[in-house]
Amino acid sequence: MNRHLLTEEVLVGGKDFWGRTTSVLLTPTEKSGWYWNVQGGPLLIDKNVLDVKRRRIMLRHHGERMHVSEHLLPLRMAGIDNVLVTPETDWLPYDGSAKIFWDACKNKLQHSGEFQSVSFDNTQVKDGRRFVRYSPTPENDLIIDVTIDYPKLGSYRKVTEMSKLKFHQLARVKTQGWPPYSKHIACLAAKFGWPHYNNVVWPKDSSDLSVLRQFSLHRTLDILGAVSALLSPGTMLTGTIHSHCAGHAHDVQLVHRLK
Repeated sequence: MNRHLLTEEVLVGGKDFWGRTTSVLLTPTEKSGWYWNVQGGPLLIDKNVLDVKRRRIMLRHHGERMHVSEHLLPLRMAGIDNVLVTPETDWLPYDGSAKIFWDACKNKLQHSGEFQSVSFDNTQVKDGRRFVRYSPTPENDLIIDVTIDYPKLGSYRKVTEMSKLKFHQLARVKTQGWPPYSKHIACLAAKFGWPHYNNVVWPKDSSDLSVLRQFSLHRTLDILGAVSALLSPGTMLTGTIHSHCAGHAHDVQLVHRLK
C-alpha cells in the first residue's frame, strides 16, 4: 500500500460524544508510525495501549485515556503515516464516523513510498456464535470479511479489499443505532442539546437492506481502527479478518492475541 505523510499540522475540532467542545491536533513527525502525545512525550500507539470500554475502543496509559479512538485510527490503515496525536481532552471530536478526520487530512498529504507488508499467525476469538478470526494469506492485501445478523433486520455479508477501497466512502458511514430503543433515548437527549442524533444510522429511517449495508461498513471501519494497533513503524497488515456478529471487545482480544 502507498504511504502518505501530512504536509502540515491538522487541527480537528468539534463536539465530543457527550456534546462538549474538544479538538485533536495531528502533527507530522520524522519517525514512522503513529504516536500519542501523552504525559509530555510521544508514545507509540500499539496494542499495549489498546483497550475497550462499553461500545467503544480507547487508548489507555497510566490514567490517561483517548476515547472513541476507533474512528481516528483507521486513517493509519488508509496509508497515513508519521503522525503525532495530541488530544485536547480524553474524548476525541465525534461525528459518528471517521469523516471529520479524513476530510481534515485528505488535501494535506504527500506520497512517500510504500509500506512493508506484515502478517501474523492464525488466531481466533470466539464467544458462542460470535467470532473474529485472522488468517494470513499469500496476497499482498488486507481483506475484511464481515457478517452481521440483527433481529428483524436480517443478516448481511460485506467483503472489503483494502487495495480496492475508496476510503472516503468508508469514512463517512455513521455509527450503528442499536439496540432500537436507543433511538428514543437519543431523541430525548437531543431535546436537551445532545448534538449527535443525526450522526447515527437508525433502523426504520431507511430500508432494512440499506441499514444492514451501512452497519456492515461501519463494522469494517471499527475493525480497521482496532487492528491499526498491530502495526510496527513502516508496516502495513496483510491477511484476512473474518468477523461474524462480533464487536469491539472481540477485536481488542484478537489484537492482543496475535503473534
